[in-house]
Amino acid sequence: MLILLYILFGISLVYIAATEKFKHYIQVYTIQGILLFGMAIIELKSFSVINLLFILAETIIFKSIVVPKLLRKILQRTGIHNVHKMSLQGNYTVMIMLVLLGISLVLAHVLHVPYVGEVYMMIAYLTLFTGLLLITVRKLLFGHLVGFLIIENAVFLFSIAIGNEFPLLVNTGILLDIFVAVLIMSMFLTRIGHKMGGFEVETLSKLKD
Repeated sequence: MLILLYILFGISLVYIAATEKFKHYIQVYTIQGILLFGMAIIELKSFSVINLLFILAETIIFKSIVVPKLLRKILQRTGIHNVHKMSLQGNYTVMIMLVLLGISLVLAHVLHVPYVGEVYMMIAYLTLFTGLLLITVRKLLFGHLVGFLIIENAVFLFSIAIGNEFPLLVNTGILLDIFVAVLIMSMFLTRIGHKMGGFEVETLSKLKD
């Protein structure tokens, strides 16, 4: 079951990097929240009710319900639907993802943690690299926003990885994850949405005015 979750999560990362429609970004992010919940429940050998509530709130409620709703609201307000025409095309991003997969495999093996599976760490590294890839190759700010959210999924995975040894860090990581995500989302829904005349990365300089 766990291997299936790993495979589905890896496929979702490749798909979100390759697709050029922002509505698919939201759909994939929603699915990832559900997959993260399943992976967390299986990976954590023992956890308290408080840990379970934190994980449930972070994955199902926050990542699969609240954030997708806010993302749809941003798309409605901005009127954007596809990635910028100058962004790297999907077939090229897929090839980059293959390279990143290889790098993730090497890192998971070299930086091996005794009580964490290499496949799990590979997925965590690949999630981190996918978020960075979206931030790098997407010209519109919405793509950057989703990239940051994907990176936070990686933070969640890393926190779960050490959760069996340091359960308190799981809760701390989740709280930090939620705080940063809410901060970023609020910026897009308020100041950025009102002050910017466009939604390309270059227009961020207008925020200082």
